[in-house]
Amino acid sequence: MDRMNPFGEKSNTWSTWHVLGLNYNLPPWLVTKKFLLLLSLIIPGPYCVKSSNFDVYIAPMLEELAELWKGVRGVDLLQPLEKRQFIMRAILIWTIHDFPR
Repeated sequence: MDRMNPFGEKSNTWSTWHVLGLNYNLPPWLVTKKFLLLLSLIIPGPYCVKSSNFDVYIAPMLEELAELWKGVRGVDLLQPLEKRQFIMRAILIWTIHDFPR
């Protein structure tokens, strides 16, 4: 997560935090390409988010990560019919963040 000013105005005090997901099951040169980044969450500016209510924004994403840890059924349409279904799992490897104070 990193705070950014979405409109690029230097005098504007509005900012947002974005939470991105990266797919590390790709070759290293593709992991951070724009078209493969997963925007998981957008948190509004610093006056909306305080340390006391930050968990309200992050909780739904953590619930989905917990579900993916157990595994969800997926379908690979490029495989033959008998091999299309699989169990997809995900893990949170690390976080880089700038939590609000």
